[in-house]
Amino acid sequence: MTPRRAHNAAPSRRRGFSLVEVVVAILVLSALLAASLNTVAASASMQRHAADRARARVLALDLLNEVRRHPYNDPIAGSGTGPEAGEINGTRSLFNDVDDFNGWSASPPQRADGSVIPGFEGWTRACTVEYVSLANPATTVLTDSGVKRITVTVHRGNQLMSSATGLRTRALDTFLD
Repeated sequence: MTPRRAHNAAPSRRRGFSLVEVVVAILVLSALLAASLNTVAASASMQRHAADRARARVLALDLLNEVRRHPYNDPIAGSGTGPEAGEINGTRSLFNDVDDFNGWSASPPQRADGSVIPGFEGWTRACTVEYVSLANPATTVLTDSGVKRITVTVHRGNQLMSSATGLRTRALDTFLD
C-alpha cells in the first residue's frame, strides 16, 4: 500500500492588498503630497519676498548714498529746503544739494538721469530731508542746526519693502573743502 498524501482541505488564500487598503493608501499619499507641495510653495514665496526686500534695500541705500554725496547747502542759492525753481521740472541730475531731494519720489524708481530702472514696475522710491537736533538726531527741528536727516523709503504697491536713514552735516562740507 502506498501512503496517502495529506491534502489540505481548505483552499489556499492568496496574500495581497484588498481594494479598501489600496484606496486608503492612495488617500494617505495624496494628503502627504498636498502638504509637501504647500510647503514648497510657501518656501518659494518666502524666498521671493526675501529677494524683493534685498533688492529694495539696495535701492534705498543707493539713493541715500547719492543724496549724502551732495553739499549740505545749495552752492548757488544758500540754505532752504526743497529743490529750487530750475530743479523742479528736471531730473535729479540737476539737484545740487541735500535738501533738493526733500519730497522727491519716483514710480517706478529712476536713475539720476531720469531713466527708469528696469524690473521695478509697481515700486516707488521716495526721499525726505529734515532738519534735526544736533544733540539728538532723532528729534526733528524747524531751524537749521547743522544736521539733516535723510530718509529713503521703498514701497512695492502699498507695502513698505525697505527704508534707509542717514545724516548729513554742514561740518562735512568744511572738512571736504
